[in-house]
Amino acid sequence: MTSHIPPRSSYLIAVVVAAAKVEVVVVVVVVAVAAEAAAAAVVVVVVVVVVVVVVVVVVVAAAVVVIVVVAAVVVIL
Repeated sequence: MTSHIPPRSSYLIAVVVAAAKVEVVVVVVVVAVAAEAAAAAVVVVVVVVVVVVVVVVVVVAAAVVVIVVVAAVVVIL
């Protein structure tokens, strides 16, 4: 009985294929992490924009209230 021993080149091919699979997994993980980071950055930007808009609306509303009160006081006096 003779056992089949693959030549060294097939071991090399197997190592290259395994390395390529690892590299693909690493690339997929890096892309997924980058996408997650980008999504998180978008969420942060959206939250900041919403907060700024709310602050601007509150300030404008406060200014309108002050103007109305001042105008009412002037009219009354």
